[in-house]
Amino acid sequence: MSGKSAQVEFNSITQLVGTRSGFWGGWLNLTAPPRNEQTMASPQLRERMRKAELTAYFLFVVAFFVIFDLILALAAGHFMSVIYVLIFMAFLGLLAFLNRTGRTQTSGVLLVSAMIISIIFVIAFTPSTTSAIDLFPTYDFFAYPIALGSIFIPRKFIFPLTIVAIAFIIFNLLFQQHAVDIERVKGTSKVIIWLIRPAAVLLVIAIVNWLGMRSVEQSLLRADRAEELVAAQNQVALQAHEIAQQKANLEGEIAQILMVHREAATGNYAVRAPVRANDAIWQIGRSLNNLLARYEQFAHDQRELSMQQEDIEKVAFYIESIRRGQKVTPPLCHSLAGKRILTALGATVLPTEQKPFSPVSSEQKPFSPAGGEQRQFTPPGVEQRPFPTATPYPWNNPSRRLPDTRSNEAQNRNPSNERTY
Repeated sequence: MSGKSAQVEFNSITQLVGTRSGFWGGWLNLTAPPRNEQTMASPQLRERMRKAELTAYFLFVVAFFVIFDLILALAAGHFMSVIYVLIFMAFLGLLAFLNRTGRTQTSGVLLVSAMIISIIFVIAFTPSTTSAIDLFPTYDFFAYPIALGSIFIPRKFIFPLTIVAIAFIIFNLLFQQHAVDIERVKGTSKVIIWLIRPAAVLLVIAIVNWLGMRSVEQSLLRADRAEELVAAQNQVALQAHEIAQQKANLEGEIAQILMVHREAATGNYAVRAPVRANDAIWQIGRSLNNLLARYEQFAHDQRELSMQQEDIEKVAFYIESIRRGQKVTPPLCHSLAGKRILTALGATVLPTEQKPFSPVSSEQKPFSPAGGEQRQFTPPGVEQRPFPTATPYPWNNPSRRLPDTRSNEAQNRNPSNERTY
């Protein structure tokens, strides 16, 4: 789920990033920060990118006029003007570098400050014979850097730059030499009116631009939030779909686990729960399979133990029958322990004419190597007792012996053809 959500967010950011192409795209790639996922990840970063691109456009306009001034200075042969223009071009290159490296605020503030300083330089070195009709329109040039600079500089720098311009106007009008008409008004109350007029114009422009930039920034933030809201809605819808799918998968896995429990409850321990690494409850299935494997082994051991007990009863009955001199067929053992006991006892099928050895039979004699009577060795101090005819075990009681479940066909088979284990 997180992978698909991240993919949706990546696609939305990719649409906002876009690609730069053409002449203006090359200029922005040269003088503005690159567009990528890091510089366009949030509304604040996108607003900063917008101001950086506006600064790059404004640098192009200023550079165009500077190149035009350089051509005029070279044509007029003014060496100092050429030097000033080259210095300003180097200053523009520095501003472009700062803007390219992400220092957009520093670059914008320095550019607007340079424009204001240029206007101050022109007014300060104006000949003192300039009349009021020619001087006051030059004060209105301060409105251009303030109005244009408010587009790409932070709003907090608009009023400080405006105050600097107003302070220079007051200083220039009151303390510098001017034409006779201006000097005649300095000592009267009319000078206040002359000061209020350019100051009011600059203050009104600063306030209007400050409010305008505030509304623009809020509109951009609302638009970015709307885009983020749409992206969030898409992510919520995707997550809801994934949650529903996971719920369906979980219900299916729970049904499989329940079916395994039902089979195990009926005694089928060979059933196993499907275990997949991407399942939500694969650990439960794995533990259940281990438990079922142990139960299956336990059931197998129980069957083996029951078979061994049954074979032991059969062998015990066979031994007791041999002791009584009865001619019986070796039992058919199914367990490995029963077969091993028969093999250890040397149980074989006796011929029909040979009677099994019995200690109580007077017709059979023990085997003697010399053909005489058998001599039995009795250790000193040990009392020789006759071989008991029957061992007083519970299974010697005919009423407590296991019933003979062999078929008539098995009883009628020739013992000589039987194979013992």
